[in-house]
Amino acid sequence: MTNLLKSQIIKEILISLAAIATYRLLLEISIPFINLNEFKVSSDSLYGFFIGDDFRNNFSIAALGIMPFVSAYILVEICSLFIPFLEKHRRGEYSGRKVLKKYALIITLLLSVIQAAFVIHGLQGILSPSGNSILVLKNNLQFIALVLTLVANVFVLLFITEIVTKYGGCNGISLLIFSGVCFSFIENISYFFKSTNEIPLNFFYEIIFSIVIFILLIIIPIFLLKNSSVVPTTHDSDTSVLNYFKLTSCLSGTVAIGYTTSIIMLPVTLMSFMGGFESLANSLNPGTFGYYFFSCIIVFLLSYLFGWLFLHPKKRLETLKRWGWSTTDPEQYSIDFIKRKFFLLHLPWAILLCSIIIFPSISIKYLNIPLYVGGASCLIIAFIGLDFISRFKLWNADVHEKLFKIAEFQDVHHATMIKNHLHNEGIKFFLQGYYHRHLLYFFGPYIPINLMIPIFEKERVEGIITQYYGKLGLLDNK
Repeated sequence: MTNLLKSQIIKEILISLAAIATYRLLLEISIPFINLNEFKVSSDSLYGFFIGDDFRNNFSIAALGIMPFVSAYILVEICSLFIPFLEKHRRGEYSGRKVLKKYALIITLLLSVIQAAFVIHGLQGILSPSGNSILVLKNNLQFIALVLTLVANVFVLLFITEIVTKYGGCNGISLLIFSGVCFSFIENISYFFKSTNEIPLNFFYEIIFSIVIFILLIIIPIFLLKNSSVVPTTHDSDTSVLNYFKLTSCLSGTVAIGYTTSIIMLPVTLMSFMGGFESLANSLNPGTFGYYFFSCIIVFLLSYLFGWLFLHPKKRLETLKRWGWSTTDPEQYSIDFIKRKFFLLHLPWAILLCSIIIFPSISIKYLNIPLYVGGASCLIIAFIGLDFISRFKLWNADVHEKLFKIAEFQDVHHATMIKNHLHNEGIKFFLQGYYHRHLLYFFGPYIPINLMIPIFEKERVEGIITQYYGKLGLLDNK
């Protein structure tokens, strides 16, 4: 490994570590005018209501995080399916995606202001157990200052993520999410050791059990991601150019879990407000058999629904045909064939999502083992970890210069075809955010898949994407 390569690695690592340190520092700075002593007394009830464990001891100036941007970008992506002037910008061209991102940033500003105002107003109305106010503002100017502080930090975090994405070697948002999950694990480990003092089981076996479950929740998802079935294709311009359309076991990501929780809790909340349905509402509360039963059914159905919608084989095969690709055996590799393969391949992933919902609670309630590690968090660690490993492999492949972003993709399946093609051509590259996007698919436009290459491969890669993939995602690099 040359000194140049070493310096590039060190630079990217230092930028990433600096970003994490800055993020954690912002989380430690409390908002002005808050009574921290009163807030800490009330934190056990407040932290779950507002944001999470990061704010259990203080309410940070970075309390809004990047969630306003995430929500805004998903909203823009959904609207672009129905609104004509947005729809024309989401057809794969990089210039169009830049326009959608601008709209997302505008909506981010609006959402941040609204959310900040509601949070501050909520804190003003909450009294600590001693009867004192947690947040006391003397005038509207202080209220506006607090709103601006929270909103400004949203864009500070977005600026940090852009720096990391461009210079740090990994996707900036992925890095912040990964670091947040890892710090949560540290909290969960401390809860584990505190809880084991009250559990009449052998401490050694509890640790072994938790470690085994953690490892399984890392290894199994990676195995399912790598498990795939392929549809061979050739290009009309040159039948010797072979590629394949890939079906993996992970075709829906984890979005089904979040929607399931919302679907289950909505009727519970409504019944609680209506009155007279308390017993029915209680039967669907987390920890009950009804909650587990209906959650598994909804997760199972949603995972198949989202997986099929994200795959959309008919439309995808039409796109490939427009680019000049066709299957080597049209009769065998038909839509019906893809349907059968999809149902069988996706079954283990749907079962995994169901187990992620129910197993931690079962472990705590019935096995008396305080397994506070969230299964969805393990998936995040596994898939973002794969992105880091992919970057390290390129470091180890004797690429001695800074990588150059040549294209940006929003579709995992199309990115996979280009990935296969570049591998076949022996081109060294890195798909930044590729594996993380497998957890999100359509609902992850804020994690673009960036094609990073050495500068000397620029003309060659541009030629391949132009000839075989309709200039999909190519940047306007002059």
